[in-house]
Amino acid sequence: MFPIHIICNTRCDDLSYLCKFLQQRNVLFEKTFLIDEPENRPDLDKVAGLVFMGSPYSVNDEHPWIAEEIKLIQQAVEKNSPVMAICFGAQLASLALGGKVTNAPDMEIGWHQISLNPDLKLAEH
Repeated sequence: MFPIHIICNTRCDDLSYLCKFLQQRNVLFEKTFLIDEPENRPDLDKVAGLVFMGSPYSVNDEHPWIAEEIKLIQQAVEKNSPVMAICFGAQLASLALGGKVTNAPDMEIGWHQISLNPDLKLAEH
């Protein structure tokens, strides 16, 4: 079985809530900090899926690694590989799938209740 590959966009030594959750369920995963380790870009044929994590950066910042991560999401979607995107990762996914990212009226940090809009039509890719 291939591991889930977690793309970390900030340096932190401790395991995130997600990593602890996966460990408790014996789910194989790897973590990479692609900002400093571009050579560790995951091989999409050897991962069960990708998770893109948060960051203090904005996807509208001009860093070459941001474009590389957007390209990785696009390639994963083209291969029908599972992709999960959290916080900054969701901003990356939005751009990768043709959306845009703008400033929110309020700070959005922490856990929030979300709901689905059943009338929303998803774009076909």
